Amino acid sequence: MDKKILALLVFIVAIGLIVQLAIAAKGGIPGRAPKAPKECRDEIDNDGDGNIDWPNDTGCDSKNDNDETDCGDGVCEGGETSETCPEDCGEPDSCSDTDFGFAPTVKGTVSGYSEGNPYSHTDYCLTSMTLREYYCSGIEPLYSDYNCYTNTTTNCYDGACV
Repeated sequence: MDKKILALLVFIVAIGLIVQLAIAAKGGIPGRAPKAPKECRDEIDNDGDGNIDWPNDTGCDSKNDNDETDCGDGVCEGGETSETCPEDCGEPDSCSDTDFGFAPTVKGTVSGYSEGNPYSHTDYCLTSMTLREYYCSGIEPLYSDYNCYTNTTTNCYDGACV
């Protein structure tokens, strides 16, 4: 191969490399959004805990970590939710029923969490003929005052129509 052609090829390759380095140094290819720095090295307190970036923020495992949140630190922050981090954000809303729904002839208890707070409600008699029956509708606890005398039996006793 001719030395002039070889020199020209080396020159073209060198120019191409220099252009690529210049584009990378200016934040990427024009017209494309530059990549955002990782959360643990962007100089921002992304999770609102008062600590900025690795190694100061305990939610950062390294400077390449892209999530400052730290489940278990007592602060519901960043992307944490009651589903992903109940330790910090509280238990997710839930409802369960020991008598498996609206069952006036069976004493039952609904229990679960509502807005992070635990609850428990047991069926009971308002009067000798009226039952307060608790049941779940999805994750919501509900109740209905049920007249035992006209609907099922004649009396309410110990949280059930008998």
